[in-house]
Amino acid sequence: MYGMPDRKLLEIFLENTPTAVAVLDSQMRYIAASKRWLSDFGLVDTELEGRSHWDVFPRIRDRCKQVYHDSLAGESRSCEQVVINADGSADWMNWDIRPWLDSCGEIGGVIIFSEVITERKSELNYRSIFDAANDLIFICDIETGEIVDVNQTTADVLGYAQSEIKCLGLSILCLEVPPYNLENLRESIQKAVLGEPQIFEWKTRNKQGRLFWVEISLKLAQIGDNLRLLAAVRDITDRKRVVDALRKSEAREREKAQRQELLNQLAGQIRQSLELTAILETAVSEIRNLLQIDRCSFAWYKPYNNPPVWEIVTESCAADIDSLTGVYPAPDVENATECDLRSEILWVDDVSEFLQPSHREMVLSLGYKSLLSLPVRTASGLTGAIVCGNCRSPRAWKDAEVELLQAVAAQLAIAVNQADLYAQTREAANIAREQAKQLEQTLYELKRAQSQLIQTEKMSSLGRLVAGVAHEINNPVNFIYGNLSHAKVYVQELLELVQLYQAKYPEPAAAIVETMEDMDFEFLIDDLPKLMASMEVGADRIREIVRSLRNFSRLDEAEMKFVDIHAGIDSTLMILQNRLKSQHERPEIEVVKEYGELPQIECRAGQLNQVFMNILTNAIDALEERDSKRSIEEITLRPSRITIVTEVQQQDAAFFAVIRIADNGVGMKEQVQEHLFEPFFTTKPVGKGTGLGLAISYQIVIEKHRGNLHCFSQEGAGTEFAIEIPIKQGN
Repeated sequence: MYGMPDRKLLEIFLENTPTAVAVLDSQMRYIAASKRWLSDFGLVDTELEGRSHWDVFPRIRDRCKQVYHDSLAGESRSCEQVVINADGSADWMNWDIRPWLDSCGEIGGVIIFSEVITERKSELNYRSIFDAANDLIFICDIETGEIVDVNQTTADVLGYAQSEIKCLGLSILCLEVPPYNLENLRESIQKAVLGEPQIFEWKTRNKQGRLFWVEISLKLAQIGDNLRLLAAVRDITDRKRVVDALRKSEAREREKAQRQELLNQLAGQIRQSLELTAILETAVSEIRNLLQIDRCSFAWYKPYNNPPVWEIVTESCAADIDSLTGVYPAPDVENATECDLRSEILWVDDVSEFLQPSHREMVLSLGYKSLLSLPVRTASGLTGAIVCGNCRSPRAWKDAEVELLQAVAAQLAIAVNQADLYAQTREAANIAREQAKQLEQTLYELKRAQSQLIQTEKMSSLGRLVAGVAHEINNPVNFIYGNLSHAKVYVQELLELVQLYQAKYPEPAAAIVETMEDMDFEFLIDDLPKLMASMEVGADRIREIVRSLRNFSRLDEAEMKFVDIHAGIDSTLMILQNRLKSQHERPEIEVVKEYGELPQIECRAGQLNQVFMNILTNAIDALEERDSKRSIEEITLRPSRITIVTEVQQQDAAFFAVIRIADNGVGMKEQVQEHLFEPFFTTKPVGKGTGLGLAISYQIVIEKHRGNLHCFSQEGAGTEFAIEIPIKQGN
């Protein structure tokens, strides 16, 4: 371990020592270096002081870096490594690293002594290093151009033996046609031989014919006693693929941004004005400019004229293109009329290839070489069309352009519908209020009917009462539910319109602000969708209960059909997916399906689906109730699971399809199992269940399908329902 001399003495020493030596601080930054160091590593013209050793020698291996760290910890260490010199030559170097102490006796850094040991290394070591390179390396004679040596990587990548590569020369990298032919490669080689290093991209192929991209670096290198041409070739196919993908992505994003700008402009104009003419003029002008086409127009279909006509009300066309604004009889443009009335797109890249000769001549007479027409249908029943065309030459329309025009058509339909929207929404709100009153009364009536049913002891009386309740409730509930869906749409559209106006006019007049505050406008905006949603939930609940009552009282009958039971189970699981998926308080409930080979079963599919729904819902309820009392660790250790197994069993002379639905919940007490299939028996809290699900399921399986429904449950071990249905009902 050395003590550091003063600066002047250090400089004198480094100036005169014949050894390659460098002094670095504890951060591996250069303090000084000898002349031999600078010359050995081609650093004579480089300002080293203050630079990091890792920057000067970026290819130092991790093992050698550890040697440096050991020296900074107080050890004297050494290591060997190949160093690429500034002239491109490679040398084996021995680094002798020793720590030095500052005036306080602390380690201030390291002193590195370097010695070229290339001659000590065997040809085997050289070959190992040469062949281990990831790049393809060619060493060529600068006089003859012949390949003197290639590494193993070259042979592996190109698929030729090294001897074959030496015979073929650098022409092995060339294709037959410019710019990747031998003549162009020779031009680059000549420049490199004259001392001008070359780096360029090149396309080549291997022996198997696979084309790929490479980056070729050509420069002179002193290898031993000879000046050689060193060609380093790197496969950049993946890099090129990424660059090309990025370029295409950028182009798509630019195109997308331009189209979005058009849609935003139209949306903004719609928010600002009800002047439809101005909106249509903007639309056709911007579409023509964006798509770079000869003509874009908008036309209305007027079916009540005799004969029906198309009226082109606005258009944008090139200066040398004649205007088509005017009225045209619909029969003359029959093909376009049929497409628009069917809400179809008329897409013609080349009019000369139009199948119908009469239509082809008509379109050509209007000056079109290619045509694209998209329908615009309004809520009030009006039919229009956006018509784009090229008149100078055919044009291949793109899917993205059609998507843009479809979005524009939707915006234009909004502009037409906007005038009617507010009045419809007000009417919908009035209807919703009235329906809310009816809904409240219906709920009251239903609750009273349920109370009466529970008190009834004879099932015959129960059936008649249920049928009566279902009949009386079903019609008003359907009326309420049907209108409620429209009311919800109207309210949502009104809210969207209000939000659009708020976005456009964030600073309304004082009178409007005062009125909004008086009515607690923000609360209304927030609460109205919730109110509609709660009304819809209530209506859904009533319809569900009524449907259950009707099934229980045999009001709904469906014919027997051969169906796929597995499809029914899957559809039921799909409906219940929202309940099965993970919630904030629990993970997802796992469903394990172990389906056997079932033939199609003769049954009433809708009724069996109801059975599956009831049993699966009960299983989910049981698992959720159990999970609400468990910690996350307990749930993770024993996750909730529903298992569905299907198989065919023979009972006497008949074959039955058996569907087993089991959960791994807490199970049921024996007292609960005794009443399981009784109407209105439920273990759920008030408002969480009607007690009809399993009773109806029992009726469907036993009475309507002549099957069996069993329940097997044990406390702490879960519950299993076994449904047995005859594969064929018979007479």
